[in-house]
Amino acid sequence: MGTHRQVIHSSVKVRGSDIIFDLSMVYGLHTCLDRRNMWYELNQYNMRCRQPWLVMGDFNSILHVEDRIMGSQVQETELRDFKQCLLDTRLTKLKTVGRNYTWTNGHTYSSIDKSLVNAMWLQSWTHLECNILDPRFSDHSHLCVTIEARENTGPKPFRFFNYLADHPEFM
Repeated sequence: MGTHRQVIHSSVKVRGSDIIFDLSMVYGLHTCLDRRNMWYELNQYNMRCRQPWLVMGDFNSILHVEDRIMGSQVQETELRDFKQCLLDTRLTKLKTVGRNYTWTNGHTYSSIDKSLVNAMWLQSWTHLECNILDPRFSDHSHLCVTIEARENTGPKPFRFFNYLADHPEFM
């Protein structure tokens, strides 16, 4: 569906089911300035996306100060650009299970690998989560989202999307 310097977009159909979703794999470049193109591309894709959307990979950026321990001081622009992208695209973090930090060089620990989803994803699959696995042979932890059809087990739980509270017109 599309390839860019930091993002690959695709459409996925799960074999043997009617599950179809958009998948964007990201690799954020190392500077805030370079990543602005990635944020822009995600925002552009969001405007075209009409089905559940999963965005995952190495963003090379954190969302909160506590997402990095040790290492260099967190820059406000690093947080601001990522948060603004989430506001603009209305993506939210998929529930995660496993390790807190997804990257380390042995001294610094950061949560820079993430799985983000749109509201249609959460409405379709309330039970799915991202497993953060042991890194094994890499300095990054592996992200795993297992997608399978599930029988309807009743009403969907209430979900509040944090990006709504940050919107200037909220309340």
